[in-house]
Amino acid sequence: MSFIHLRLHSAYSLSEGAIHVKALGKLCQKNDMPAVAITDTNNMFGAMEASLALPDSGVQPIIGCTLAIHHEVDQEGRAFKVPEPGWLVLLAQTETGYR
Repeated sequence: MSFIHLRLHSAYSLSEGAIHVKALGKLCQKNDMPAVAITDTNNMFGAMEASLALPDSGVQPIIGCTLAIHHEVDQEGRAFKVPEPGWLVLLAQTETGYR
């Protein structure tokens, strides 16, 4: 059974991830990961780099993004003093989903 990481933050997620996309292929191979999802926070800067670099290592790239969703009110309808973000991870299954 293989593990597929579906929430990986690369160096493009400032202060959250440290791995460079070019180094990711070898790391995935070493750990028998057939695929990996790049889900950097609020950006997709590593998507193209992952799409080009990972297949050369035999690793399927899964393109995604972690988005901060700010809510103006809590569940009871009260306004937040300082809105805390919720996090939504989006993964593209197809080119249509990506668009």
